[in-house]
Amino acid sequence: INTLYEALPPNKVHFCKSVVKIRWGGVSDVFPRGVVICENGESFPADYIIITIPLGVLKALSDTLFCPGLPASKLDAILKIPVGFNSKIFLEYSQPFWTWNKDFEKATFDAKSMVCKKGWLKGVDSVQLVKGSNHIVRVTVAGPQAQCMECLSDKEIICDLSDFLKEVFCKKDIPEPVKIKRSGWSCDPCFYGSYTYLGCGVSSKDFYNLASPLPEQTELCDPVLLFAGEATCPVNFGTIRGAKASGIREAERLLQLIRLQQEKEPPCPQLMECSI
Repeated sequence: INTLYEALPPNKVHFCKSVVKIRWGGVSDVFPRGVVICENGESFPADYIIITIPLGVLKALSDTLFCPGLPASKLDAILKIPVGFNSKIFLEYSQPFWTWNKDFEKATFDAKSMVCKKGWLKGVDSVQLVKGSNHIVRVTVAGPQAQCMECLSDKEIICDLSDFLKEVFCKKDIPEPVKIKRSGWSCDPCFYGSYTYLGCGVSSKDFYNLASPLPEQTELCDPVLLFAGEATCPVNFGTIRGAKASGIREAERLLQLIRLQQEKEPPCPQLMECSI
């Protein structure tokens, strides 16, 4: 990433700019085709805008973020495609309690076996050693229980997980971890969820509608808004592969739009030598 960043012209990449409004559809010579407006009042005019906002954020802000508003087909796709929740908890121990079991690498749990657990522990689906470390365990929590877990304090999570691990490993002398680190994707305003999935009543058409550029490309009008991200990949949604593929797809679309625009432009007049 650093290599790509260094190859760009200076002052072309801006960080920590919270976007509050995306204006699109300008058609006159006076106004730009698109404008990204930030919370601090800065604005960035553009011919094309690639939207890589996570679906959870689109669900929360799509009604107010875009001006003019998004068409019904796009809003319907945003509403229909569900967002899943998956959180990770990393526990570091000064003295690993699993050394007695040399074969232990990962323990998984199905939903039926977790029904009797209390509260958010029903959502624990795996406990796994972190590769390359002899002191860290990763606990994965899925579903709505992941949201519940994120609302708890570190102390509450450590207490609940310590009791859970004592039961799972049948060891009463498991110590408390010395450190805890956890994700917070469901409550993070930059994410509001972890991944998309194929829910009830959702079809590939919904993913295509979410991915389609706006406005629709015609001979007289090029799109302004391009959409990328794993939620816009009809085949590999919910995966890093899908996110990467969608980025490449929209980059290629953008290059094609620029080439077509250059072909439409009249050639610059050439100065010709003349003799008297």
